[in-house]
Amino acid sequence: MLEDILDITVREMIPMMHYKLRSSLNHYLGVRTMRSPMDSWVYQQIIWETRPDVLVEIGQKWGGSTLMFSHIFKNIGLNTRIIGVDRSHKSLDKRVREIPNSVFIEGEANKSLEKVEKYIGKNDKVMVIDDSSHTYAETLSILKMYSGLVSVGQYFIVEDGIMNHGLRKMDSDFNAYQACEDFVVDHPEFAIDRDRELFILTYNPKGYLRRIS
Repeated sequence: MLEDILDITVREMIPMMHYKLRSSLNHYLGVRTMRSPMDSWVYQQIIWETRPDVLVEIGQKWGGSTLMFSHIFKNIGLNTRIIGVDRSHKSLDKRVREIPNSVFIEGEANKSLEKVEKYIGKNDKVMVIDDSSHTYAETLSILKMYSGLVSVGQYFIVEDGIMNHGLRKMDSDFNAYQACEDFVVDHPEFAIDRDRELFILTYNPKGYLRRIS
């Protein structure tokens, strides 16, 4: 199969990858996930370097990535707490629900900030990942609301900026990419870290936001 696709363009390859990521074949230890394996590798590098005390993960669905994060934290000796926020957790795998040091909050992310804050200490180093609707309006709203939680040196990762920026034309409301660009204009305490787009075919173009001050 590899020999058959060596001559295709990157533009042709991305929709193929997207289809595979959305299929039931993509899982972490048996729990489905739609995260790119290339970005997942970058996440573990960021975690190793920044050592967060808390991860706020907005959007879990089945929870494959949540399980992966819990294993990364355990394997490098961290007691990082995971706060999962999603509209519904009815699809969340049983093994994910039983992860130690985790709490799952149901509801719209832009209405759940106060609930999230209850689980965060004053001196905690906090990392945030947004994998919610990916629309421009909601992404920008979540960035503004949750950015105050992110500690200096930590990351706010906004996923799926590739929608309409490298992927096939989709609903025009999907524009997390533009939301990130507009957010940093008014929030100079954050910088877009394009060095984290390590393997070129990232699903998070301009989505690795590092707090610098």
